[in-house]
This record gives sequence, structure tokens and C-alpha cells, in this order.
Amino acid sequence: MKKRILGTTLAFAMLSTAVALADFSGDYAPDQWNFYTDSTGTGTLTASEMYVTGIDDGTTGYTEYWIVAASDGDISFSWEYLSDDTPGQDYAFYALNLSEVMLSDTGGDSGWITLPVQAGDTIELGVRSLTGTGGPGNLRVTNFVPEPSTLALLGLGVVALFRRR
Repeated sequence: MKKRILGTTLAFAMLSTAVALADFSGDYAPDQWNFYTDSTGTGTLTASEMYVTGIDDGTTGYTEYWIVAASDGDISFSWEYLSDDTPGQDYAFYALNLSEVMLSDTGGDSGWITLPVQAGDTIELGVRSLTGTGGPGNLRVTNFVPEPSTLALLGLGVVALFRRR
């Protein structure tokens, strides 16, 4: 009985830690991120989501949030790209140390990314506008999970295995 109570308490504590570290919190809290736009792009960042709206004023350029990684590990997140513009005119991207990777240039696309990062790496999430016309690209990022949460979830699985025996 004591083992069951201890196991349940430990599992709850680890799950609570994982939930607390998911999304934009701790070293990746909204106030730790930097916002940049070349023109009129906008962004909002809360504890649960990042939303970046690209440029649509006839100019071109970037709209993004960026941060320096606090520690070594993986960073994972869900993304969704929305745009009424012609594919190829705007695109959602992530960049690691200025090495840009296109997520999508077609509205309605979505996915899940896991990036291995090292302390000091620069992480960028944003929209690139190539024409600045036809409607802005919009990037929505949710389920942002730095490695400590992944480890906590793995620990929860180990606890569940031992509890089962």
C-alpha cells in the first residue's frame, strides 16, 4: 500500500513538472523571447502559444521571435501555417544559428518539429515575406517543450513500468 501511494505521488509530481515545463515557461517564458520585424509584421506570445503575422505592406522581410537556448537538449513544438497568399510568396520557418529551414509556404500546413540545441544556440521562429502583398503569412506555434519536460515524461513512463510490476 505504501509503495502504491509513493508511486502515485511520484508519478503525479513528475507529471506536474512536465505540464509546468511544457509551452513557453521557465527559460523559454514569453518575457525571455525577442521580437523582430523588418516592417509591419506583428506577433503575440503567451505561455501557451506564439503567433507571428508576416509583412503585408508591399515591403519584404522577416517577422520573428528569437531566443538563445539556455541549455543543451531538444526543443519540440507543434506549428501551423496559415496564408491566403500564393504559395511561394511567404513562408513559415525556423532557424538554428541563422541556418533557416522552411516549414511551409502553403496555407493550412502543420506539423511537429524536434530540434537538438546546445546552450548558446540562437533559435528563431517566424514568417518571411517575399512580396509583402497578397495577404500575410501567419505562423502559430504551440506545445513548446524544452528537454526537461521530455525527461520528466520519460521518468513518468519508468514509474508506470515499475508500478505495474
